[in-house]
Amino acid sequence: MRFVSTHAVLASLGICFGCATAFAQDNSGSILQDGIGNRAEIDQTIGALRGEVSVEQIGEGQVAAITDTGGNNLLDLVQTGASQTTSVRLSGQSNTGDIGQSGFGNSIDIEVGGALNSFTLLQATPSSAFAGNEIGLIQQGARNTATQTQIGSENTMILEQNGSDNAADMLQDGTNNSMTLAQFGDENNATFSQFGNASTPIEVTQSGGMSITITHQGGQ
Repeated sequence: MRFVSTHAVLASLGICFGCATAFAQDNSGSILQDGIGNRAEIDQTIGALRGEVSVEQIGEGQVAAITDTGGNNLLDLVQTGASQTTSVRLSGQSNTGDIGQSGFGNSIDIEVGGALNSFTLLQATPSSAFAGNEIGLIQQGARNTATQTQIGSENTMILEQNGSDNAADMLQDGTNNSMTLAQFGDENNATFSQFGNASTPIEVTQSGGMSITITHQGGQ
């Protein structure tokens, strides 16, 4: 199952089995890896220019480590398999990230500094299946948005937003999942949706003005 567009990745045909791919550049790049234990490292410093980073990894134990400095950048990443890891450190404004993971034992760890940044994160297995996936996203700055979705069981989702006018949309479908949100600043809003049994109560910490919408179906 594909969650994000990968046409730019497929066009590159940069296939690597059991090895590491790393580069630094000032424009855009794409990586495709198929196998076990691959690592993709991307370090971009692009200032105000628009850059695009596309990564697709298929297999087990893959790692995508991305550092991006500047604004107006696009990150498009998909990982399919087990024990996949995505790590992103990004600064600047008007950046967009679209990250999808399919399988179990996967993790997404992102720290973003700047304004007007938008991230959409998806981790999925069948809703009744064990997943054990983790999402951790920190956004520093104003007018940032985050959409996080986890399908499957035994998942953990954490989001922290520091600044004003930020928006969070968090959804889990499955059993024994946990969801935590911290928002600090004024005029923030959050939407929580949790479907399935035996999930832990949603944890929310906030300071300043905030609106919350919660949908929950299933027993605790």
